[in-house]
Amino acid sequence: MDIGHRGRAVAIEVGMQIGIQVLFAGLVIFTIAMAFVLSPPHLARILMWTALLIVVYTTLMGTHVMDRSRRALWRPLLVAALVIVSVVLAIDFPYAAYLTIPLSFVYVDHLAPLQACVAVVVGAVAIVLAVGLARGWSVGGVVGPVAGATVAVVVGLSLKAMEVQATELERLNGDLLTVQKRLAASQRQAGVLEERARLAREIHDTVSQSLSSIGLLLSAVERTAPDHPAIEQIHLAHRASSEALSETRGLIAELAPPTVARQGLPTVLERLAVTTWSIGGLHVDVDCPDTSDLPMEIQTVLLRLCQGTMSNVVRHAHANHASITIVRPSSDHVLLRVSDDGIGMDLKAPAGDGSFGLQAIRQRVEDVSGDVSITSKPGEGTIVNVDLPLPAASRVHHCLREPS
Repeated sequence: MDIGHRGRAVAIEVGMQIGIQVLFAGLVIFTIAMAFVLSPPHLARILMWTALLIVVYTTLMGTHVMDRSRRALWRPLLVAALVIVSVVLAIDFPYAAYLTIPLSFVYVDHLAPLQACVAVVVGAVAIVLAVGLARGWSVGGVVGPVAGATVAVVVGLSLKAMEVQATELERLNGDLLTVQKRLAASQRQAGVLEERARLAREIHDTVSQSLSSIGLLLSAVERTAPDHPAIEQIHLAHRASSEALSETRGLIAELAPPTVARQGLPTVLERLAVTTWSIGGLHVDVDCPDTSDLPMEIQTVLLRLCQGTMSNVVRHAHANHASITIVRPSSDHVLLRVSDDGIGMDLKAPAGDGSFGLQAIRQRVEDVSGDVSITSKPGEGTIVNVDLPLPAASRVHHCLREPS
């Protein structure tokens, strides 16, 4: 929000409040002074009504410290009391009619616009009629209260409109800051993806190619010299290089920019199920309805979680079957379930080979304020459940069926 505009609005509001209090106090002093100067027979009654007016006015000012419900109850009652006391005082002492001006500002400030207009009109008309009928009609007696009430309504409602505008500008500024933060986050994410892509290219062009060459050379040695004294060691070296190449390719897949935006998450998962994850005869079922309405960052997180979880399944579970299910049970959450029928694990046992992968999964879920639970027992397979919250902007009314 424009700080200068907000500052001006606050300054006008504060200045108006101070001006109203000063004007009211000055007119009260003027009324009392004129009463003493003129010394009417009913001076005591005038002073009593003036004191009562001050008490009611002060009580009305004190409603600012009340809670909302008590303010809504007491303010109309106190304004009504002010109108009555000011009219009675003006009847007894016409000079008090000038108090209509600050009191009209007070009504506008303390009541809703419609209620304030009613209070101002009733107060002004009552004073004009009462003073005119009791003391005689005069131009000043009519124009003064009416003009003061009109000015109070116009200025007071204009000030309230400025406050509403300032509040709206403040809300818009908050929205703008939120958009700026999201844009900055997107730019950072783009930089991260670009760097990951660069690292993926470097690893592919260096480490991956070197491991592939080593594997080809060792394979050639196995074919040409099957009776070599060190053939067992050569077999082990070939197997180790193949495993290292496989893990390197998995790392490259993790680092490479996602193809979700181009192909869609269901297509990417189904392709991985029949290629990368089908090593060793593993059969992978994918149940992922259309996720195009999800934010791209959420789709990317889902892809990475599936890759990380299935990497553990392929390398450690010795499973025959695995399944991936993504559902949208409500407009603000998306659920991921990855299960397998492998050897399972003892979650209470010391960290093993797959612990790093599980830690990476937990960390990735925590980064987006999600929840993850892992269920597994030796010989009973493993189930990974992930619950991801969705940003408010993406909560469209689209519901996917829940997992069986």
